[in-house]
Amino acid sequence: MDNQIELEVQRGRTWLTTKYNNVLVKFAYPPVQGTQQECFTAINHDTELRPAEGLELALLTYGAYNGKESEWQDVRKDCFQGGYTRVSVRNLWIPKKTFSFDPSLSGVLVENDLQGECFINKMQVPDLSNSDVWVQNEEGVYVSKNENSKFIPESKHKLGEHTKDTFAKDNYAQTKLTPEGAELFAKTAFDKGKKLWIYGVDINSISSPVQWASVLGEDSYRLGIGVWVDNRYYRAFGVFSKTGEASPKKI
Repeated sequence: MDNQIELEVQRGRTWLTTKYNNVLVKFAYPPVQGTQQECFTAINHDTELRPAEGLELALLTYGAYNGKESEWQDVRKDCFQGGYTRVSVRNLWIPKKTFSFDPSLSGVLVENDLQGECFINKMQVPDLSNSDVWVQNEEGVYVSKNENSKFIPESKHKLGEHTKDTFAKDNYAQTKLTPEGAELFAKTAFDKGKKLWIYGVDINSISSPVQWASVLGEDSYRLGIGVWVDNRYYRAFGVFSKTGEASPKKI
């Protein structure tokens, strides 16, 4: 018998969908589990996906705490309560006496990390005095002209517990989630009776820059943004890359 026979089984991918202001956002389910690099490498190699970011992560949080389907409940249990959801940025906490042009300046540098390189490549202290690269906005935050990085001075964000209003207006929260996303995340936590929290590095406790990744998650009664070392048990979400943008890729 010369005929060649090929067998295969095709099953559809599961998507968790949200529709926000007429924009459809589809999260691939289940999420990718692994280190920062493993997660985002897998997502970027999938031709249907790109890493979830910004407002999309706030929509994911809303779905996890409001969705009735078992998949949404599993996201809440596995990716917020029993683990963490990765944010596609990396942070460099920079203490005072680091910047020669202003030794009193300290804060956190936030860069896009869509390739998952936080624990692979060392972040560099930026030259904020270079006006060809950096501009300071009306909030006092330094923004790179390619909009892929922000430096948030210590005085322009707050670690620890937040109210719904202070979280929504916090520059650090807005950088991770977008202003609209920070407001939605805060409302989600408030509506579910959770305290809002931002974890970070105490600038005054370090003498040299410290690099960390970002996660979202629930710690007992607190829901918020955290920083963490790498861990193979954390998860990252990809979104369908052809539905239109719910948030810009720029930070």
